[in-house]
Amino acid sequence: MAGRTDRLRSLFNYLSGIFVRSRQQIQKIPTTTNKYRVVSSKEQITDTSSKQTHLCKHKFAQPHIILQSDPSHIRQWSERFMDAYRMSEFAVAMDPPESVRGMTELDRHMFKKKMKVPGLKIPARKVGILKKSTKMSMLKVRLMKPVAELSDDDHNKKTHKLILLDPEKYKSYQDLEQSDRQLLQENDIQCKDFDMYDVEMTYENWNVQDILRAVIPVSSDSVTSFSVIGHIAHLNLKPEVYPYKKLIGQVISDKLPNISTVVNKLDVIDNTFRNFKMELLAGEDNYVTQVRENGCIYEFDFSKVYWNPRLSTEHGTMISQLEKGDTVYDMFAGVGPFAIPAARRGISVKANDLNPDSYSSLQRNISLNRIKPDMLTAYNLDGRAFIRTVVKSDLMKRIKSDPQGSNMHVLMNLPASAIEFLDCFVSLLADCDLVREDVDDANLPVVHCYCFSKSVDPRKDVVEQGERIIAKSLTDVSVRFVRNVAPNKDMLCLTFRLTKDILFHEVQEVGLNLNEDGEPEAKRVKTN
Repeated sequence: MAGRTDRLRSLFNYLSGIFVRSRQQIQKIPTTTNKYRVVSSKEQITDTSSKQTHLCKHKFAQPHIILQSDPSHIRQWSERFMDAYRMSEFAVAMDPPESVRGMTELDRHMFKKKMKVPGLKIPARKVGILKKSTKMSMLKVRLMKPVAELSDDDHNKKTHKLILLDPEKYKSYQDLEQSDRQLLQENDIQCKDFDMYDVEMTYENWNVQDILRAVIPVSSDSVTSFSVIGHIAHLNLKPEVYPYKKLIGQVISDKLPNISTVVNKLDVIDNTFRNFKMELLAGEDNYVTQVRENGCIYEFDFSKVYWNPRLSTEHGTMISQLEKGDTVYDMFAGVGPFAIPAARRGISVKANDLNPDSYSSLQRNISLNRIKPDMLTAYNLDGRAFIRTVVKSDLMKRIKSDPQGSNMHVLMNLPASAIEFLDCFVSLLADCDLVREDVDDANLPVVHCYCFSKSVDPRKDVVEQGERIIAKSLTDVSVRFVRNVAPNKDMLCLTFRLTKDILFHEVQEVGLNLNEDGEPEAKRVKTN
């Protein structure tokens, strides 16, 4: 409702300005024939005797609004101007009261407001027939029925009902269509039965955006969107609206029946386990939730794992590229948004995540979705360890047993740092008992690495990053845009095929320090 008000105000202001400028231009631009025409502000007057009509394009025109010297067109503009003004008046009347502006603690009683609404008094027994037979536009207000009871002091209260009409369309009985008036008259409903009636709107009659736009000052950004994860509403509020955060949480909890917990993100996702601190704004302190995505069920503790509903489309896009019988190594699997649907499609999956809570949820989701044990195996390892042990071993086995077997894919969904893990493929098979010449590049795994870029040429940027880390040119490379995550920051998927030059490359490791697991701490390798 508030959005409609803003658009109507814009239309009103625009028409107002155009109308005034049009009158001014008509007065200022004489022609040799003593006629006047209207030109746009960017048009140069080259032929003052021309009677050609000029089109003034604007976003409200369907398809164009025509301005001519004929006075009838000026009258049409005047009528449109007044219609926009009246529509704006009604729309403003249907907004929450101005007195709630700047409220920081929710007081529902302050949202009571009376407004005048056109209505028809109709015999109760004829309401159903007339609603179906006429073209009248009823009042559309959240949780308010367009057929209402008459006031107690009306002597027709027991026999009649009140049909509330759209105030933007009807201002008098004559605004009703001729066919509707005729039908009403046939049912003994006259002009006297049309009147403006007082209707009280309350907090319940406005939606989330109506309330928040009314409360939060126009100088601050309102809350335009939030994520819903099961029963949890997840917000990422800007500092300027922090004074209203508790009210925002309460309004969302009130208005959305399936939401019982409202949280606000407090920091960026920059820790090892990809979760973040959050504060409870309203509702229950309960973060264990269940969601459905791409036909699968996921259960997890939102405060301990990573889950982003905005990636639902991307999860489906990636899975659609895989075929039954393929093999997938999911390096940063999380709770399973790639692994679970892939396994359900008959794809063999080995899924890993370092976060023990994600690993536990992944195991739980395997059970919830009835995935066969031989189709999906879960691991709780560091990403590098996963590649150097599980993936290496399985890759060797598949190359030996069936060199031209199923297609293999490595998924690396950790866009903040996944590209830094590409070096773990360098020399992965150099110490194996495989004959390099017997291996065909076409049968080696395809890597799908998600990454961020702030470059003006993000596709070129991620390819250069990958080639710099691997120290090799990439083969069968492609880059796909996933989504924009912030101004000048894109998420992309870098896809390329591993080659023998990468996997069997002999390297001289320089300055190598081993950690307690026997894994090298250095991420870079020096090539011979």
